[in-house]
Amino acid sequence: AIAMRNCPSWIVAHMAVLKAGEIALNSGQITIALQNAGVIAPTAGLVLAGPALDSIQSSARVFSLLSYSSLDLYGTGSLGSLAAFDSLTLSASSIRGYNTGGGAATLAARNILIDNATNRPALALPAGPLSGTLQFQADQITLGANPVLTGGYNTVGLNAANRVLASGTGSFSTAGDLRMETPLLTAGQSAVHGLTAGGTLTLVRPTGPGAPAVGGLGAKLNLQGLAVRLDSDITLPSGELSVRATDGDVRIGSAGTASINVAGTTRNFLETARYTDGGIVTFTSDTGLVVLGSGGAVNVSAPAGGGHAGTLNVSAQVGSFDFQGSIQGSAGAGRRTGSFTLDTAGVPGGALGVIDAALNAGSFTGSRQYRLRSGNVIVDGSAVSHLYRATADQGSLTVTGTIDASGATGGT
Repeated sequence: AIAMRNCPSWIVAHMAVLKAGEIALNSGQITIALQNAGVIAPTAGLVLAGPALDSIQSSARVFSLLSYSSLDLYGTGSLGSLAAFDSLTLSASSIRGYNTGGGAATLAARNILIDNATNRPALALPAGPLSGTLQFQADQITLGANPVLTGGYNTVGLNAANRVLASGTGSFSTAGDLRMETPLLTAGQSAVHGLTAGGTLTLVRPTGPGAPAVGGLGAKLNLQGLAVRLDSDITLPSGELSVRATDGDVRIGSAGTASINVAGTTRNFLETARYTDGGIVTFTSDTGLVVLGSGGAVNVSAPAGGGHAGTLNVSAQVGSFDFQGSIQGSAGAGRRTGSFTLDTAGVPGGALGVIDAALNAGSFTGSRQYRLRSGNVIVDGSAVSHLYRATADQGSLTVTGTIDASGATGGT
């Protein structure tokens, strides 16, 4: 093993050779020169290039880089592979790309950890237009503690054959698009994490089957981009998921299948079963639509044996809610079933009957609250909910169907 730590400033000679099964390098700043690196800015930190970098790739199974500031990548090409590296740890406040020429830089290992272990603030990102792609390729990608910012790349890809796991309290942000290709996005127990794209945030399903493993209980995950498209699975048992598009649509299951699952779980302790409540899912589009496509499914249910179901919130204050998918908010006898809120400029035809029918079928009978900011509203069909509230900000409200709020103690 080779370990060089607590070295804020040092240089590996261009012709140096580093060979070991485990290599850990720490520096005040780290630069990696890939192919066609071009001109590299002067630095007092560690520079890995040429034979030194080649020798690491040919010998190490476990490779760790910790920068007390940034990790800078110059040029295009690859560092590591699924066959070469068992694990790759990249710890820095910012990961910056230079001289890409529109090409791709790929960092690969069976397991990749990206974090900011020293919790230092991010450095300024490269000036000028975004260019090229940064790809992380692994079986599992773990996003760890504290904020990490990537810049210089038009697109950052998190390609994980099994899962992307958010762990601890932290965030991962990109200056451009963020594209995750994985069968499962999940989080560790009680994690609080955010993934933010300066462009479009996309989650898609890979072609292979993978071996996804669900994370822990009670995690909170925030996803944000100019537009957000979810076409793979997100599972946060008894957790909270917030999805926001700041200048476009939120689309779930519009181009593939997407299961959004924050359902409660059953845990057995000796001969006693314990149950957790369903979680909370919030979809928000600041300027556009929220679309739950035909391939989209949202589950906030509780186990049949106990626990309360959770809540689905939808906000499209200047757009609308296009509801084509399926939802589930069931709970056991005597427990609270699912709740639903909708705050939107309007719904197709101004009628709530189609949405109410889907909520009835999905056992969202605990609470329903509608706010329609423009146009008239018609409560048609049949609605079953212990609490039912509908508001038309600028139009009339007409009830032509039935609202069933009956129960052991009555409803409203």
